[in-house]
Amino acid sequence: MFGLVPKMIWEQLLAPDENNCIAQNLNTLLIELRDGRKGILDVGWGNPDWFPSREREFRCMESEWSLPASLQALQVSTEEIEFVVLTHLHHDHAGGLGFCPEDGEMLVTFPNATIFVHAAEWDLATQGDPLLFKAYPEVSIAPLRALPPERIFLVDDDVTTILPGIALIRSGGHTDGHCTILIGDGESLQIEHPDLRDDPASLRILYAGDVCPTSHHLRLVYQLSYDTHPMDSRRWKREWLPRIAHDGLFLMFDHDPDLYGAFLRKDDRRGFMVERSVPATSQA
Repeated sequence: MFGLVPKMIWEQLLAPDENNCIAQNLNTLLIELRDGRKGILDVGWGNPDWFPSREREFRCMESEWSLPASLQALQVSTEEIEFVVLTHLHHDHAGGLGFCPEDGEMLVTFPNATIFVHAAEWDLATQGDPLLFKAYPEVSIAPLRALPPERIFLVDDDVTTILPGIALIRSGGHTDGHCTILIGDGESLQIEHPDLRDDPASLRILYAGDVCPTSHHLRLVYQLSYDTHPMDSRRWKREWLPRIAHDGLFLMFDHDPDLYGAFLRKDDRRGFMVERSVPATSQA
């Protein structure tokens, strides 16, 4: 999770357990548009029951998939989800879309959703490159292949407004087709989190995906060891972190175990630091 940074340094930020693992969330966001359409950003691994017990243990998965239960608590069914926007197609972000058992019927989690993803990412995930089979396992890609073509919206440009108030912005870095997601039209965003409900409707959220997965990855060299284009991840931080701090964007982290996101400030020594954090809470 920290690439070239020595363990003696990064373990002061997130202490590992006896198996050298650190806690991580797979934070997502439920969005409701003005016209009532509901959607989700990234969907996590999926149901732990889809995986062999050995892999569940190796990945330190929880015993239950919390996303459907969270939706149910909000009185939202998986059938009501009409769009899913993905930063990329690694199985810890897109695996929850469905499952293809060796023997049995294809499982699709959101049967009525259109999937938005960058075309470059789609090509990487579906070309069958043996170098990438662990990143894009067929069991999680097959449900995507099985969808009708009109249910897959492939974005070609580097910046594309895909839905009202939602833009997909290609970052590269983690994968060549990795994107960040900018949410908010600058005038009508309402966030149902106790620490953000009183923020102005002009607030915008940048969901950074894996180019900045936690609040501990703000420094340029703190990046994932499995970034396929590591220098592009650093270039993204060099371009976007100043913009996030200057424009007062809310930076949302996909893997932080403690925070949903933060507002940033420039720091002369460290580059950028958290100025105001928003903790993860089951009441959000």
